[in-house]
Amino acid sequence: MMLTRRAPLAAPSVRLERGGRVARVVLAAAFVLGCYRLGRADEERAATRASKQSVEELVRRYRLRHGGRCPRDLAAVARDCSRAELPRDGWGNAFALRCPSPRDQHDFDVLSAGPDHVSGGLDAVD
Repeated sequence: MMLTRRAPLAAPSVRLERGGRVARVVLAAAFVLGCYRLGRADEERAATRASKQSVEELVRRYRLRHGGRCPRDLAAVARDCSRAELPRDGWGNAFALRCPSPRDQHDFDVLSAGPDHVSGGLDAVD
């Protein structure tokens, strides 16, 4: 039986250095991904605000044409302006309408469910 020699283990400082490099690469990748996600979230919120303003304007026009009455829902607004569908929020959700609004100085509210797709959630966009 012939004995084979194993290669000597790298010194602890070399192993730590390699591990440190890997950790730095992983942290850098996490940072870049996090920045990308934050930027993407900002884009989605901006798109939501723009779409929301469009829907709010359509609701205002509906109310002007119907003597100030609230539409039953946003589908009624879409039919009234001869649209198949109204704009959606930045995450692809349909907006919800609350008319009349419970908030002071607001006739109605157009609501976005936000990124979690849950209406009334903490991440809803105003």
